[in-house]
Formats: sequence, C-alpha cells, structure tokens
Amino acid sequence: MSTITSKWFGEDEKNVRALFTPVAKVAPTIIFVDEVDSMLGQRARVGEHEAMRKIKNEFMTHWDGLLTGPNEQILVLAATNRPFDLDEAIIRRFQRRILVGLPSAEN
Repeated sequence: MSTITSKWFGEDEKNVRALFTPVAKVAPTIIFVDEVDSMLGQRARVGEHEAMRKIKNEFMTHWDGLLTGPNEQILVLAATNRPFDLDEAIIRRFQRRILVGLPSAEN
C-alpha cells in the first residue's frame, strides 16, 4: 500500500498502472496484495477519501483487463485479516476464496 499511495495528485493511479503494466511481459507471474482490506475495502465507508476510491477503481479496471490466455498465466493473490471489510466488487473478482480460521489448541 505504501508503494502505491502518494502525496501528489494523480500519482496513486499512475502507481497502480505501473504495477500492472509489466505483468503481461513477465508472465507467468503472481501479484500478491497483503492486507488488501486497507486498499480495497468497502467503497461505502463513511469518510473515505476520493483518492482511495480512485485507487480502487484503477486497480479493478486493470485487474479486469488482465489477459489470461494459455501463455499469460497471471494470478492475483491477496491476504487480509478482515475479509468482511472487502468491497463486494473485489470479492467477485477472486475465483477462489479461502478462509483460514484462528488456530486452536488441537491444530
């Protein structure tokens, strides 16, 4: 997240594009987003800054544009401690969702 956000207007979207642009050239590859809820949380949150909405829209636009033909294997993985805070549009883009619960004394 810290490598995407910027204090300069318009730089956030540019940084998201910079993440996705080289991906097709180096496929097969994995894009891993840790603590995805901090960047791609629900859009309806009260007090969310417009810059964060723009980052989400840019991220989803590029994610939808990923070509995944037989020679372009691109996998987007994400991790979160708060899966229920994710935006529904983000959740729909994941083909698989795996919920790993807290460990117990038995496991």
